[in-house]
Amino acid sequence: MNTKIMEGLAGASTSMNLLNTPMRVYKEARLKGDTATMERAAGYVGDFAGRAEEYKTEAYKGMEEDAREARKRQKKNGWKSGKPGKRQKKNGWKSGKQIIYRMVIQALMGKSLRAQKTALPGQSSL
Repeated sequence: MNTKIMEGLAGASTSMNLLNTPMRVYKEARLKGDTATMERAAGYVGDFAGRAEEYKTEAYKGMEEDAREARKRQKKNGWKSGKPGKRQKKNGWKSGKQIIYRMVIQALMGKSLRAQKTALPGQSSL
């Protein structure tokens, strides 16, 4: 696991946790009928959601780099041309680590793995 992955996971998690406060303010303002506060809180929600998306993208880039390095190591060590095995072909993943990373990211983002199991890393389905 490289630093981009760790930074991406930590940043996405923090951004999602920080999103709760402006969301709560938005809901309270909606009950009171204060539209100015609602608009300001909605702006903060959008900012934090945007940051979480940026961190998610950074984590995906780190996973791609990690997979690229793993393939290079496989070829260097004389393994069969770095091709995926049967299980990896069946799941459509390039490495087993990516499955774990994706599950962690989805847990942080509140998405289920079952709903996204056909999406490959790098696609914006999260």
